[in-house]
Amino acid sequence: MAETRQILNSTTTRRNVRVIEKIQTTDATPTVAYSIPLAVSRATYVRATATAIKSDFTAAQGIEAKAVFRRAPAGNVVRASPNGGNGSIVMQSIGDYSGPAPTLDIVANTTNQTIDIQVTGKASNTINWHIEILSLQNLS
Repeated sequence: MAETRQILNSTTTRRNVRVIEKIQTTDATPTVAYSIPLAVSRATYVRATATAIKSDFTAAQGIEAKAVFRRAPAGNVVRASPNGGNGSIVMQSIGDYSGPAPTLDIVANTTNQTIDIQVTGKASNTINWHIEILSLQNLS
């Protein structure tokens, strides 16, 4: 379940905080945790912070990811980064998973014109995710 709080709204800027209480993954398949629509002639900064906790509490990971997205008047949602939007997001991760750790990504979905927050767990591990998403979007 996601709760959205609009914490600042002016004639030029909208700032929202979304809290996703719990998403569960059981494998290493990317899962969309939340999508933010992006209208034409808009840009949005997104910061997502997540805790990935193994269901038996034997491992945990804290992850923070940041990215900027834009959408031109006749274009698709694009991550504003080098290589035509294919560059890396800014990410920090710390925890005690052995082997590959769970990951958090912020991607441009050009089919739905949304910014998707994706979580990827680990094979044969049940992971409970708790996520906070901050978005800052221009309105003019």
